[in-house]
Amino acid sequence: PMEVALLVDNSQAAEPLIRDLRAGVTAFIRTLGADATGAAHRVAVITIGERPTINTDYTRDLDVAVQGANRIFAQPNSGAYMLDGIIATTQGIRKREASRAVIVGITTANGPDLSNRFYQAVVEALRTSGAA
Repeated sequence: PMEVALLVDNSQAAEPLIRDLRAGVTAFIRTLGADATGAAHRVAVITIGERPTINTDYTRDLDVAVQGANRIFAQPNSGAYMLDGIIATTQGIRKREASRAVIVGITTANGPDLSNRFYQAVVEALRTSGAA
């Protein structure tokens, strides 16, 4: 089974699209189901408005993950920190020694990423964590 980290933009710029983001994240979680052996994938919902925040920790209970998706709200006066979120998520992946880690970033084109990271650091963090 995979460990799927869903990084979701809940910055102020995403506010007009929050309902659609919730619906999309919910649909994505529902389609994950289980792997070919019947083992359930683990899913986490992480928001990136203002700072990376674990909305719902990794769980095999997809209903719990969907409840987390429904708790996504825009953070007023915040920016998106996707690159910081990716770095933080890869650190967690390395600590848990996840063998099939996947990071899915869901963002809007409405605002800039305010992370203080260069893309090379993010690429290196992804490489060393083994995440797709």
